[in-house]
Amino acid sequence: DRGMRAILRQGMDDGLFMKGDPKMMEFAIMGAVNWISKWFDPAGPMTSDQIGDAFADYLVGRLRT
Repeated sequence: DRGMRAILRQGMDDGLFMKGDPKMMEFAIMGAVNWISKWFDPAGPMTSDQIGDAFADYLVGRLRT
């Protein structure tokens, strides 16, 4: 938790990420990522790389200013 929050705070301080509550942002990101194991199907329509790219866009890309 602390490492992820430190990254988020640093990104905010550097102007790379929008301002916000790093704890809540970290909870949202990690909650989404940790839930993948419940629904991911290797035989499904998306590869793990495609899902990783989509999550990066949805969860991290939206933090950018």
